[in-house]
Amino acid sequence: MKKKYLLIGEIYSTNLGDQLIAQCVGWAIDEKYNNVSLDMIDMSGRIPGGDYRIPVNLSDYITLIKFILRYGFRLIPGNWSKNKFFFNFKRYLKALLLLNDKLSSNSYDAVIFVGGALFQNYFAQLLYCMCDYISDFCENIVFHACGIGPLNHRSIKCLNDFVLNPSVKIISLRDGYDYFASHLSDEHKKIIKSFDTALNASRIFKTNSQKKGGVGLGIVDDPRLFLLQMYIAKTLYDRNIPFKLFTTGAVCDYQAGLAIIDLLSKNHEFDAILLERPDCVQQLIDDISSFECIISFRMHSLVIASSFGIPFTGIAYDQKVKEFMDKLDMDSYCFDIPNDLEADLQAFSTNIVSNRCVNFDSETISLVDKLGNQSINDLLYEINYCFCNNAGGI
Repeated sequence: MKKKYLLIGEIYSTNLGDQLIAQCVGWAIDEKYNNVSLDMIDMSGRIPGGDYRIPVNLSDYITLIKFILRYGFRLIPGNWSKNKFFFNFKRYLKALLLLNDKLSSNSYDAVIFVGGALFQNYFAQLLYCMCDYISDFCENIVFHACGIGPLNHRSIKCLNDFVLNPSVKIISLRDGYDYFASHLSDEHKKIIKSFDTALNASRIFKTNSQKKGGVGLGIVDDPRLFLLQMYIAKTLYDRNIPFKLFTTGAVCDYQAGLAIIDLLSKNHEFDAILLERPDCVQQLIDDISSFECIISFRMHSLVIASSFGIPFTGIAYDQKVKEFMDKLDMDSYCFDIPNDLEADLQAFSTNIVSNRCVNFDSETISLVDKLGNQSINDLLYEINYCFCNNAGGI
């Protein structure tokens, strides 16, 4: 009998790493199961084209009122502030409205949250509401290869509550396992370690770019790191190393890149090149594949590079970058942000450029392939676990 699964993630996020995860999970399920059909929805309530699901008729408004009455304070985001409260509150409602569209018109055998840094303040309350509502329609909920972000006390309590939901059968984590498990109450049997399914990118996508060489400097929008990115660019320029700036698609990252280029031109009197902001996964892959090597902050730029055999150097502005590099035994090419970064930006930038990874050995390529296969096996195990009556402990 044909099964039907609903995939939930940041499907239409401008940060294309999130899109890549969803596409890789969908590909893996299509490859391994010939009796499964898939639907996808965006966890933030976006619809194709990047717009958000909005109420359009009386029925929609009645549904929203029911959600407000049912969940009350749960609809207050974990990272709320005065200037963002109503924005995030409305986005929660849009996401639930989109979820209701699917659940009310389809019958699903499993609902799979497809990774990304879902366990963080912004999503915690929404995860509780979504899982609770999904339980009215489906008894099998899977979280696959998710990551950890900033979590305050309220968010941790909320995560404990939703993990206790009987329909949440299993959670796999690509990073932050020890932190997550240590803050849960008594349901550790549902938590396992996994690997990022996006490691399989090269099995799904082919690169359309011809390598042009040089170094790709991946930009992230983080005020703490703005000057560091400028200094790395300046160091590459001073050493006559060809380079271009690129982003993984997030609008804020692209704007940060434009600001860096502007200041480099004004203060250092040279013009750097920022690649156009990619608007699809294929374009991002082509951008990264055009370089001989990359230096980057965003984890999924590093994941894509690893999948396509492009040497990469990671700057661990986030713990997930460090954990990813450690899994590939590439910790010598992972640079932790020092506490006194501003004390000597030039020395730190010089260290990164001088010791960047320029060769991708066969052992690393083999390890990437192995971990990619393992991520698929983990996904299949998680799905099968839902339908196994005597699964036992994990």
